[in-house]
Amino acid sequence: MAKIYKDKRSLIVQNAFLDFQTGELRSPIETAGYTVVQVAESYFIGGFPMKEHRQHCDLEITLPITGSLVSSADGAAERVCKNCVYFSFGGEMHGLSAPSSCRFLTLALNMKKATAPILSELRARFSEHRTRQGAEAAQIMARIVSEFSGERRPHFEIYLDALTCELLVLLLRVDSVPSATVRSADRLPEIVNYIDCNYLSICSPEELSRFGYSYHYICKLFKETYGVSPNAYLLSKRMDHAARLLSEGNSVSSTSVTLGYSSPYNFSRAYKKHFGYPPKGKKRS
Repeated sequence: MAKIYKDKRSLIVQNAFLDFQTGELRSPIETAGYTVVQVAESYFIGGFPMKEHRQHCDLEITLPITGSLVSSADGAAERVCKNCVYFSFGGEMHGLSAPSSCRFLTLALNMKKATAPILSELRARFSEHRTRQGAEAAQIMARIVSEFSGERRPHFEIYLDALTCELLVLLLRVDSVPSATVRSADRLPEIVNYIDCNYLSICSPEELSRFGYSYHYICKLFKETYGVSPNAYLLSKRMDHAARLLSEGNSVSSTSVTLGYSSPYNFSRAYKKHFGYPPKGKKRS
């Protein structure tokens, strides 16, 4: 059964099979390919920090469902937006905080011999930038969490193994290299469409490398074709959205949360830099 940890600033519903201080496994779930160390659904109140700790398991996946997190590995921090996946690997000093209220899912694993190559590929692929867009991954992780609620259903371990395999393979295929027959310039409309559809959830322009080319190369093509960098185009989309929200009567504070800024001050500063004047919510009569 799941354990519930609760205080004034957090609520964590989890099946934890690991002593986080010593790394000792207590009663993990064994599947054909994995030792499942932790499955959790957590709610953090704004400004909540989780104490930095040594990552004892081979792999931990964190995915915000609402709000955003700041996750770190060996001191290098990255912002993790809604429906983005963050990878933390064994041996690292791992920290986690919520700049605003956030609900997120966690899956922690040790790999067995058959799945060890997957871990090696994940380490190689995500050693620098740890975040990746993962809307489909969110659905799979939610199904994994649901398996731990209530009584265990028939073939629990088999289904858990299949879901975990599907999740990891999906995340590896997100950045699969496109066919050599597709010219890079031909993919620019696809890249622009991706930004148009996901500008609120894209954590950084480097995510565009999911199309199989380096961000530096995409940036070069983008500037040649559209006259601006992908980052400038992304910022323009986000700020135009903010301006619409403000004109509809939303407050500066709520708009800053929607755009994922850590504070209204940081949002206001970015807004003024972009438009030349500070944001102002529409006055209500």
